[in-house]
Amino acid sequence: MDESEVRSATIRRIIAKSFVEPVGALLRDPALVIRWVPSVRQVRENLEHLRGIVNNTVVTVSVITMGLIVALEVYEYRVMVEPIEVPQALADMGYTSQVLAQRLVAEIEEVQANAGTDPTRNRLEGEWSASPAFDVDWVVPQVGLSIRAMVEHLRSFFQRTTIVSGELICGESGIPVLTLRLDKRSVAEVSVETTIAQVIEDGAREVVKTLNPYVLAAYHYNRKERAKVEDLLTLITLNHAGTEIEAQAINMQGVLLSDDDNFRQAIERYGRATELDPEYEIAYVNWGHALYSIREYDGAMAKYRRAIELQPQLAGAHLGLGYALLYGKGRYNEAIAQFKRTIELRPRPRRVVLAYRSWADALQLMGKHEERQAKMTKSAQLAAQLADSELSLRSVVSDESGAEYSYVSLGVCMEVAADLPREDGK
Repeated sequence: MDESEVRSATIRRIIAKSFVEPVGALLRDPALVIRWVPSVRQVRENLEHLRGIVNNTVVTVSVITMGLIVALEVYEYRVMVEPIEVPQALADMGYTSQVLAQRLVAEIEEVQANAGTDPTRNRLEGEWSASPAFDVDWVVPQVGLSIRAMVEHLRSFFQRTTIVSGELICGESGIPVLTLRLDKRSVAEVSVETTIAQVIEDGAREVVKTLNPYVLAAYHYNRKERAKVEDLLTLITLNHAGTEIEAQAINMQGVLLSDDDNFRQAIERYGRATELDPEYEIAYVNWGHALYSIREYDGAMAKYRRAIELQPQLAGAHLGLGYALLYGKGRYNEAIAQFKRTIELRPRPRRVVLAYRSWADALQLMGKHEERQAKMTKSAQLAAQLADSELSLRSVVSDESGAEYSYVSLGVCMEVAADLPREDGK
């Protein structure tokens, strides 16, 4: 046989062995099919084995996930406020230790929430970073063992928590006196002839002052309490030399100088802040603002670009760079690119208005009057919306303030408690 015939014969034998013979055997003896099919018992055993694998995987993943969550919770620094001890007479009225602790937590959170850059600042004015320095919560009495109790014990063991405790007593003439301690160290004794709410508010500020005085300085700045700001900044430079907090404080000193149009002194402060913290992007933005204000545009652009290099999402740096490019250097297209980027970052509403107006200025200088009109219209619409929102905000604040502080203290501790929320919600 030639080679092709040999190859064909080989293929036929393979097919016969693989398919034809087995099929023929099955046709001659159908019982073989039953032996080939797995039994119900085997199927059940295989499913049980698979279920065990799935269950073990789920348990393992759950344990690992829970461990990671607990580890992250333990690592996160937190301030915990214990129930404030009060006279039994106040507790009987519903103003319990838990109520005072919750109110103190709320006031601490209020200080931190109002320590950021004032959103009404509408020029290339100084900025600061004062995001919440710490999380704060009040201690919930635990019965038995719980995950929360375990986390709190671990935090305490690894020194990731600060405990605030204290007591409120009625002093002479019924004047409320609040004593506060941090980790059993006395930090403040607040006593004023006013409502207990004011005493709690002052106590919260003392807690923040002890834990992060820079946050309290930023809070007072927004309230236009300059003397308090300057005192706190001086305190920081003395007690926190060489730290990140000192860099933030020196930056705010520059902001105060810029507010007074002392730009060259402010520039020295911003430079000092970046020496302490070379990656403090806010100080570079403020440095750029000050240089722009004295028409040193090249220097301003360098500082803005350094801030953007450190934090590309910094809208103030993009807006300032656009200003320097447009009004200082006449580079219209580059300026427009920065204004577009500012708007894309969705900054404070006032900055969006400024970006559209400056964009319109650039288009006018380029002779594109129709496009310029469209940007001016957009700017005007946003400005009108901003005015409405501010009016509503002022109304709400006025209403809340009137409700909260309308009570006039009569100098008796039982009576000045009337402005506090009761435990029963009344």
